[in-house]
Amino acid sequence: MPNKRRKAEAINKLRSLAIFESTLNGNTLQPSDQKLIEITEKVKDDEPWETIFPNVASVKFASEETEHNLSLKLTKKDGLPIHLVPEGTPDATAIATRRVNELDYYNLGHKKLAEKVGLTSPKLTALVKCLGLKEDPTYFKEIKIGKSKFGRYSQNAIHFINDRLKEIDLDQVWAKYRPRRR
Repeated sequence: MPNKRRKAEAINKLRSLAIFESTLNGNTLQPSDQKLIEITEKVKDDEPWETIFPNVASVKFASEETEHNLSLKLTKKDGLPIHLVPEGTPDATAIATRRVNELDYYNLGHKKLAEKVGLTSPKLTALVKCLGLKEDPTYFKEIKIGKSKFGRYSQNAIHFINDRLKEIDLDQVWAKYRPRRR
């Protein structure tokens, strides 16, 4: 009984890699149970994972801090062959989408973000400088509409600031980054 359980656990762990491999091959169907059993046999025989999942192995992952972001870089010469196709193309599988309306994602102005995190606007400015929020596109983007530019924050900024406020002494941040009189 324990061997059957371990085999079932192995199949479940390999399923996501097999689905990812299948998707990179352009297949829209999930791998069959028989295919998953074949993969577990290959793993059991100590076959390198790069030969079992060659397309997954060619994808490079980079870890940054504690967030789980996946960046996709499309190049003309390196990596897997990828074709950009219009939406709705038959037998085409979408592996990435692009945000079209940036104002939906970056939907908070400075004042609104200050309200959401419970700070005054000047204290939020000091905290933003301290945390370097404006350098991270996950939290901030300057959006140009016509000739005007607007600094906008995403909802992720709220969670990030609230988490950091538990660790940071706001009085020290204010003393270091507050606006100085001229």
